[in-house]
Amino acid sequence: MLDFVLDFWKRHPALLIGLLSLLGTACALACHPIYMGVLICLLFPFVRKRCFTLPFFLAIGACVFTFTTASFRITPTQLPQDKIEGKGLFHIENLSILASPFNRSYCYKGTLKCFESKDGKLYSNLPCSVFHPLKHPPKADKDYTIEGALTQKKENLFCLKPKKNTQWKSIAGTYSFAQLRFDAKKKVASYVKQHISNSASASFLSALITGDVDERSLRLDFGRLGLQHLLAISGFHFSFFALVLNILLRPFFPFTQRNLALMASLAAYFCFLGNAPSILRAFTVICIYLVAQLIKRRTSGLNALGAALTLELLLDPYVVTQLSFQLSFLCTLALLLFYPLVHHFVCYLLPERTSSELHQMPLLDQHGYILSALIRKSLSVNVAVCLFSIPVLLHIFHKFPLLSLVYNLFFPFCVSLSLLLLCCALILSMLVPPLSSLLHTLNSTWTTFLLQLTSNPPSYFDVVLRTNAISFPIVIGGLLMLFFIGVYFSSWKRSMIFAEGR
Repeated sequence: MLDFVLDFWKRHPALLIGLLSLLGTACALACHPIYMGVLICLLFPFVRKRCFTLPFFLAIGACVFTFTTASFRITPTQLPQDKIEGKGLFHIENLSILASPFNRSYCYKGTLKCFESKDGKLYSNLPCSVFHPLKHPPKADKDYTIEGALTQKKENLFCLKPKKNTQWKSIAGTYSFAQLRFDAKKKVASYVKQHISNSASASFLSALITGDVDERSLRLDFGRLGLQHLLAISGFHFSFFALVLNILLRPFFPFTQRNLALMASLAAYFCFLGNAPSILRAFTVICIYLVAQLIKRRTSGLNALGAALTLELLLDPYVVTQLSFQLSFLCTLALLLFYPLVHHFVCYLLPERTSSELHQMPLLDQHGYILSALIRKSLSVNVAVCLFSIPVLLHIFHKFPLLSLVYNLFFPFCVSLSLLLLCCALILSMLVPPLSSLLHTLNSTWTTFLLQLTSNPPSYFDVVLRTNAISFPIVIGGLLMLFFIGVYFSSWKRSMIFAEGR
């Protein structure tokens, strides 16, 4: 067993460095005894086998470095009162429209660089949100001094409510791309709404491209079915757009220029979307893969994931507290590590066939086999992700919709078809406008049908699993056990393939 684990770390050193960077950052926020247990489990094979290689020392160094830097950059703050009156300097990082049950307002997210209360107490570098009515919003292109009441929503999340009838004072010499990004997204959303007749479908397609969801009903419907990940830009969306761009660039550019153009295009799309955790992870992983191709070096998804994990933690230690960061990396790890194992067992239910066996089948059976192959892969992906995500969701939300297991089998593929139709229509809009209009009409009808499936799920099967009994140490222990099962299977399968090759 230890040999298998060591073989795995030898092939995926960047993942080990990323995991220990995560441990170091988490310990800087709140040192929990379970973290020491995780550290021992990850490093025990090296110590037991006296295999003190370079990845071992790099991982230890990364853990110590991220713990030290995060301890200096993160200052745990607890406000002494429900709200504190004062004045603060606010740096805007993102601007969006937030819909609540009662109204819609602008949501400015960023960092409260400093806040001075009326009694003279200072607070600094607080993750903060500021809300403003839709009328006459300040431009999100600079820093502001804002007078108002500061409240604490969570341990590392604050909200500043501006004082009524008080203007925000802009700071000369400062700049933010938030306003430019918001205006660009608004233009894209406006274009989609002009060409998609159904308003709900237009809002959904706009969310798939921009990552911003204006309609609260979409969040509620998708959240009820466990499909929130489809509304957030993630590796699914980035991979889709990378594939489309690669197909478009292939006839015009050779390999090297095509990869460089692809990276430049994805970088522009990254700037358009913003640096949300899932977006930065997807962009980093794809760029690592493309660079590896350019320098003719082999890489793996797990190593790229570890590198992206380390990068995000170094850029912003606070990101470890965000649920989007936690689920994004956890589900990606589940896919890369556990999908082959789950697929191995699903093949007993839906066996794979060789190409010669497939050609010998009747035409109808060939179509049936293709359908069963799609079901096999979708089921493997769904089970792998659910094994890792369900314990976390039950720990945080104490509930999990069972219909999510069914909808995630087919809905991502259906959404990718909507994206494909939208991309084709956008490309053809300048070349063949009538065909572009036809595709928009077809996409509107198809997407409306999909949204009806989410807004009216089968009530008989709309069952929610609820529990309050899963504690944090149990979740971490269960995830660690699943992780080492995947590690063992990965190394065992590789050793078997190597033995057969010899």
